[in-house]
Amino acid sequence: MQNGFDQAETIKQVVNNRILEHSVREKEIIKARIEYQRKYTLAVSCLLLFFIGAPLGAIIRKGGLGLPVVIAVVFFLIYHIISTVAEKSAKEGSLDPIFGMWTAILILTPLGIFLTYKATVDSALFDIDYYKQLLTNLFKRKNPKSLD
Repeated sequence: MQNGFDQAETIKQVVNNRILEHSVREKEIIKARIEYQRKYTLAVSCLLLFFIGAPLGAIIRKGGLGLPVVIAVVFFLIYHIISTVAEKSAKEGSLDPIFGMWTAILILTPLGIFLTYKATVDSALFDIDYYKQLLTNLFKRKNPKSLD
C-alpha cells in the first residue's frame, strides 16, 4: 500500500515538473515567434510610417515643418501604443504572436493608403481655409434668399 502511494506521489511530482517545463518552453516558443515576426514588422512599419508622414508634409501646407512633424509624431505614438499593447498580449499568450506583431500595421495601413491617395490627388485635407469656405457655402445655401 505504501509502495503504491509513493509511486503515485512520484508520478504527481513528475507531472507537475513537466507542466512547469512545458509552460517555460511554450513561452520560449512564443518569444521566438515574436522575434521572428519583429524582423519583418520593423521593415514594414518603416514603410508604413513613411506613407503616413510623407503625405502629411505634402498635404499640410500651412505651418511649415512644425505642424506635419507634430501630427506625424502623434501617429507614431498611436502606432507605438498599439504595437506595445498587442506585443504584450502576444507574450502573455492571449493573442497569436503573428497577429499581435502585425496588429498596429494592419490598423494603420488604411490610414497610410488614405493619406497617400489624398496627397496624390492634391487634396486639401488639413487646409483650414478649405473647411471655412465649405462651411460658409453650406450656410449660404441654407439661408433663404429673401434677405437680399
